[in-house]
Amino acid sequence: MKISKVEFQNFRNFRDHCELTFPTDGSVTVIYGPNGVGKTTLHQLFQWIFYGEVHFNKTASNKMYNLDFEQSVGFHKTFPVLGVIDFEHPNAAGVVEYYSLRREWIYQKEQYESKVITKKFRLSKRIGDDWKTVSDNPENIIEQILPSGLSQYFFFDGESMIADLNQKGRDSAKSLRKALYSIFDLDIYEQALVHIGTQSSGTSTVLGKLYLSRAENSTNKDVIIARGAYNQSLKKVESLEEEIERCKNAIARYKAEAQDLSEKIGSNPSQEALEKRRKKARDAIKTIEGAIQREMKSFGATVMANYPYLLISRVVEEAELRIGLKVEDQKLLPGLTKDLVLSLLNEHTCLCGNPIHESEHAELESLLKMFPPLSYKYIYDQFKNSATRWSATYDSEILLKHLEAIFQYRDQIASLQQEIHDIDEEQKQGENVDALIAKRAKAEESQRYWRGELDKFTKELGLQEQIKKQRKKKLDDLLARVGENEKLDAQIQIIEAVRVYYDSTLKASAKRYSETLRHAIQDLLGKMLTSTRQVSMTEKFELSVRDSFGDEAKSEGQFAVVSFAYIGGIFKLLGDVPALRDKEFPLILDGPFSKLDVIQRQNVIDTIPAYAPQVILFSKDDINACFGEEGVKNVWTIYSNAERNVSHVERGYNPEVFSVNGTDY
Repeated sequence: MKISKVEFQNFRNFRDHCELTFPTDGSVTVIYGPNGVGKTTLHQLFQWIFYGEVHFNKTASNKMYNLDFEQSVGFHKTFPVLGVIDFEHPNAAGVVEYYSLRREWIYQKEQYESKVITKKFRLSKRIGDDWKTVSDNPENIIEQILPSGLSQYFFFDGESMIADLNQKGRDSAKSLRKALYSIFDLDIYEQALVHIGTQSSGTSTVLGKLYLSRAENSTNKDVIIARGAYNQSLKKVESLEEEIERCKNAIARYKAEAQDLSEKIGSNPSQEALEKRRKKARDAIKTIEGAIQREMKSFGATVMANYPYLLISRVVEEAELRIGLKVEDQKLLPGLTKDLVLSLLNEHTCLCGNPIHESEHAELESLLKMFPPLSYKYIYDQFKNSATRWSATYDSEILLKHLEAIFQYRDQIASLQQEIHDIDEEQKQGENVDALIAKRAKAEESQRYWRGELDKFTKELGLQEQIKKQRKKKLDDLLARVGENEKLDAQIQIIEAVRVYYDSTLKASAKRYSETLRHAIQDLLGKMLTSTRQVSMTEKFELSVRDSFGDEAKSEGQFAVVSFAYIGGIFKLLGDVPALRDKEFPLILDGPFSKLDVIQRQNVIDTIPAYAPQVILFSKDDINACFGEEGVKNVWTIYSNAERNVSHVERGYNPEVFSVNGTDY
């Protein structure tokens, strides 16, 4: 099958309606997004639509809806969480058919938490131009097309795989073993073996019940005593096995609790860390306030040093203006000079020969007053020239620079004050890390206690097993002399043969499939890894990758390459199985590309398209250039708000996503 479109609304941090299309021609699609914007959510969306399940980490909320969307809904009102996948799938004759799968959960908003009141799931098939519902039980059809047992490999999380490989890959081995046993019908053999059991497994299994029936048929006194002793050992062993199982469950429970607390501790800074951040911000504010004081002092010193010159310059301008206005107001005759007026005042007759009377003499006196004295003119000109020379050398930008620095410092203080406010809010909303650390220590102490109990019961079980074995042998010897059990012995012999057949068939199949997977992973590592490594895999599908000295891979980069090879090997294995050979499975991969070096990354990109007929990659790292000069053609980018709780998807490649860390989009 190949996915052509996914459509969704109100799914976790994707509040608004979104629609992504994918090519079905074999070309790769890349969905980009930095940490926290919703890559994992979108990756899990596919599984939710197909199977109604998600596998987020333990610290993630279990709410499927968007909190911002829920807030806009009134109390007791209903609202949907919607997901639709359109896909194509060939029928038995090889003809491609088109389907649309729709999952919708209807919530009702309550006072404390919205609850699911209806779950809808519908599979439609396109017939001509119409879409018709395929079946009342679409789960069965989806199970046939895309088996849920292998869903974690179709929707592969590389980061989780790396974490598991660091722990010897045991969880992955168990999951893969369970999935493959289900796909290849090997789980039937496994269940049959559990049902058959052994002669020492008590009345809960076929062989155990037949064996005890042999003893019950005898009336011999010695047999009755030996049978009672053996039954006592059986009960003691069963009791110890129950205690051991209880210890293992307790260890697993406290281990999970410790891991959960560790994740919470990692996501919640301690009181000490918050106080350090707060103190750092406050110290920075004090430092900046000191810088502001220094800038203000420098500004004042600059003003005081230059104030006389500034004042002189201003006075010159005003004096010049006033003199001009005074001359204009008096309206002196054009061409009239002070020398001419003085000459006329010293004469008794005018230039025209007419006598100068007293009134005319007074008028000339008033005109003379309109001219400044020669000493004032000289001082004024000198004053003006000095001011002009000073103003040519004065840099007025000095004062502005002081002011700009003060404004910038005040902006920094406002930012730091906001940071302190955010720290206070974080402290209010976060959990007490010191208390979490104490809880984790208590959980770890409980783990140690139950491990001690487990060791004690395990040792006692070993002893009781030996006693049981001895008592069984004694009972066997006594029963061998009794001729009443020939029929039961024949039945036991037949069931034992069946058990051996099932066991050998199961082991042979497990060996064949694990060896096929090992070869596939070895081949892919040879293409992708820059160093030589040898792959080995047990019949329980436990994987190890070692160098020539037998040392296991240690770096996260090598583990990342192994995770890519692991999923590629699984797809290769599925392609080699006759029952699955004609089926197409998409690969939706959240890949740890950041852990690869340049060469390994290119090797992985070159190899990935051969994994599956359709590949959709999620990446927080820029891998566009790895696809050649034109880059990958089918690209989507996830954007989010500052709180990373409302995201949306847009078509296209945006390099700014990779050049700015923590930017709001």
